[in-house]
Amino acid sequence: MTWIQYVLLGLGMGSAYVLLAQGIVSIYRASGVVNFAHGGLAMAGAYLYHVEFRTTLGWSEVPSFIVAVLAVTLLAGLIHPLVMRPLRRSAALTQVIATLGILIVLQAIASLRWGTALVSAQPVLPSGSIHLGNDLVLPADRLWLTAIAVLVTAALYLYGQRALSGIAARAGAENQRSISALGWSPDRLSTTSWAAGGGLAAVAGILVTPYSGLNITVLTFIVIAALAAALVGDFSNYWLVLVGGLSIGIVRSLIAGPLEQYVPTGSEDAVPFFLILIMMIIRGRGIPMRGAVADRLPSLGSGRIRLGLAIPAAVVTLVLVMFVFSDDWNITIGVMAMVSIIMVSVVVLTGFTGQLSLAQYALAGFGGLFGARIAGGAWHLPFSVALVVGTIGAAVCGVILALPALRTRGVNLAVITLGMGLAVQSLIFNNNQLTGGTAGVRLDPPTVFGHNIDPILSPTDYTVFTLICLIVVMVLVANMRRGASGRRLIAVRTNERAASALGIDVVRAKIVGFAISSGIAGFGGVLWAYQYPNVVLGTGFQPMDSINAVGLTVAGGLGWVFGPALGSGLHPGGIGRVISEHVVAIESYIPLVGGVALLLILITHPDGQASVIAHGGKRIAKLWARGPKAGASDAAAADRERDERLGHVDPVEPETLSVRGLGVRYGGVVALDGVDLQIEPGSVIGLMGPNGAGKTTFIDAVTGFVRPVTGTIHIGGAEVTRRAAWRRSRLGMSRSFQSLELIDDITVRENLLAAAEEQNGRHYLTDMIWPRKPPFSAAAAAAVREFGLAEVLDRMPSEIPYGTRRLVAIARAVASSPSILLLDEPGAGLDETESAELGRLVRGLADRWGMSVLLVEHDVRMLMETCDRILVLDFGEPIFEGTPSEVAEEPAVLAAYLGRSEADVAADEQTDPEPSPTL
Repeated sequence: MTWIQYVLLGLGMGSAYVLLAQGIVSIYRASGVVNFAHGGLAMAGAYLYHVEFRTTLGWSEVPSFIVAVLAVTLLAGLIHPLVMRPLRRSAALTQVIATLGILIVLQAIASLRWGTALVSAQPVLPSGSIHLGNDLVLPADRLWLTAIAVLVTAALYLYGQRALSGIAARAGAENQRSISALGWSPDRLSTTSWAAGGGLAAVAGILVTPYSGLNITVLTFIVIAALAAALVGDFSNYWLVLVGGLSIGIVRSLIAGPLEQYVPTGSEDAVPFFLILIMMIIRGRGIPMRGAVADRLPSLGSGRIRLGLAIPAAVVTLVLVMFVFSDDWNITIGVMAMVSIIMVSVVVLTGFTGQLSLAQYALAGFGGLFGARIAGGAWHLPFSVALVVGTIGAAVCGVILALPALRTRGVNLAVITLGMGLAVQSLIFNNNQLTGGTAGVRLDPPTVFGHNIDPILSPTDYTVFTLICLIVVMVLVANMRRGASGRRLIAVRTNERAASALGIDVVRAKIVGFAISSGIAGFGGVLWAYQYPNVVLGTGFQPMDSINAVGLTVAGGLGWVFGPALGSGLHPGGIGRVISEHVVAIESYIPLVGGVALLLILITHPDGQASVIAHGGKRIAKLWARGPKAGASDAAAADRERDERLGHVDPVEPETLSVRGLGVRYGGVVALDGVDLQIEPGSVIGLMGPNGAGKTTFIDAVTGFVRPVTGTIHIGGAEVTRRAAWRRSRLGMSRSFQSLELIDDITVRENLLAAAEEQNGRHYLTDMIWPRKPPFSAAAAAAVREFGLAEVLDRMPSEIPYGTRRLVAIARAVASSPSILLLDEPGAGLDETESAELGRLVRGLADRWGMSVLLVEHDVRMLMETCDRILVLDFGEPIFEGTPSEVAEEPAVLAAYLGRSEADVAADEQTDPEPSPTL
């Protein structure tokens, strides 16, 4: 068979990817949601057609096809009003997890109804062969499938470009309020798009089944190839999606044919992952996100360990396991403990760091592989060594996985890691040479301090050990949450720009988050592997297990350390397995119950069960208590007294900010051109100009968030023009943001601590053992006193008035005792009295603290009363610099603000020489 024939054969499978991908793109263009359940819809369509209608009911091809497609179309159309619409104001990440919940439900229903065995299917399209000459023969159905893919692509393109409803659907995903004002219903448009996408998924599933086989897992994960094809088209260009899908099909066909002897086994399934990775690296970004809430994640627990509850709960559980429960119950509890450890890794990575990974079980599998290899075979090293090696090995793999995460996050990372999970399964876990063949790796029974804890002969002992391991992991992670390292990770999760401005190395934080999370997953993977005498990785660490782990963690509480322990009860090997043996056979229904529970929790309590329990406990405590406990009151008073003692602050290290010839361009637009500015210690320099003058761009360029095309920036004697934002912060530069950009997931106190703490990498390890609860630095304590924040320190930023939030943002910028402070419209939204008070505070930062202050503000009166000198910008160019009185009289400045020519302004001044008080 020639290369050309393999290329032509690949067009058939590639066309199925195209149909699936076009459905994903159609849904995304209308709703902004990446549907990870799309493969489940394709699977449902295929089973309805081939098994339910054709085989069971004996229908003919045409009615079976029509009814199957219509059924899935209706099902997909119901997803939006029942699931996605209630979540329309939720984070994009929450919506993605909801689609994962839908996938779990679809898989569970399919397993209950049709089983999991591979079933062959009859061709749907006209069969026969087409002879293309020179002994080149091609099945006719492949050409039919390619023609269908091209026609569907053309139809979708024309609909999106010419039909009013297609244009409206795309616009509605960008701004629902605006499209509603034009008389369109965003919900109706989204429902229609979901239905159409589901119909395309059903068509693809029905047509591809004769080539791939009828199997739930295979059809479900065909979505990975479809996501890769959609990514080629940037989730918007239907024709590029066509090219991407066909290319994947062709490459897979060549790997299965003439290239098979040159590539590792399983490379065919890894093609989509490598394509996704290449596209994200080339573009430097992932799926374009929409909406202001895209980065919002579920709420966080405090990490506080309530010893009065934790110790009795742990003791009671261990006593029940050791002396009361049967072996069946203990095995179940052990499974839940091991699963919980892997789920805690999700809490660290997604809950704390904001990185959604769908490959945690792959990382757990790496831990099991390294641990089994070091303990089995010729090595025969102890169980304790296997735990250490598996944990470290998985952590290293996590660091490698983190490399693409440095350029993306959230939904984009989920796409990469889902593809990686399948690639790892195909290339490594199914590779007999690496994993010990079909029999796996033989392990000796584990021992701890010479005591045998064989999970087969002594399941109680092994369960006790896994519970102790879970408790230790939870304590370590809770400690990290309360420490400086936890605050850094949460700052990165909430707002990477704000984190960089605080001096946090975002790249290091992400890598550390991946390493710690992967190490925990690898630790759980070793424990999981030792359940059996032989470790068979091909069946224990499937990609679907990673999806279930994320879903169960969200159900338990993604931001809470004890959330995994709650969510693990819905695991297929959890409590339901034992209950089914004594009550009724419900074990097979546990995945369905778990998927439905996940969707209900997302809709009603998106922060998970742990959040509900924690908030309920707080309400009960408030009702029980007649008043604040004396001890708590005394402790709070002691904290305030300690902070007040630190309230005196010495002047900061004096540094001069020098900017010369600064120029910034966005494409062909000149945002700044040749701006010079110097700020001496103890002075306040104002930067003013009309909207669009380039004021915020100037601060972004000086602080490292925008790269200038010309000019230099010096902090003292050090040039920082090309240095990262966090490095400039550590050199003594701090800033506030026009949009505040506080870390809303932690208290005001923790916001200030995140800015004031020493940025030391060792804290990522030491915090797990002994988290520090440091007092405020002298600068932070003085900032609290200066800005009057003592009463709101232990409240969340969202719980305090807007004006106070403004003060918190400035206090956070001051808390690190910077030499240079840049304030971007700190008085926005304040009334005249508040603005005047803010000006007094800013003036004090220069006079008493010795800071070099740049103040950007629209309140001209505040600038005139606060600043020593003022630089005026207009369309990115400096037009005047001088004292406030000189600025108020300058015709060029008045012209820029009044929109008149300088000659007219000069003529007015000759008639009325008094300067305009409002400029």
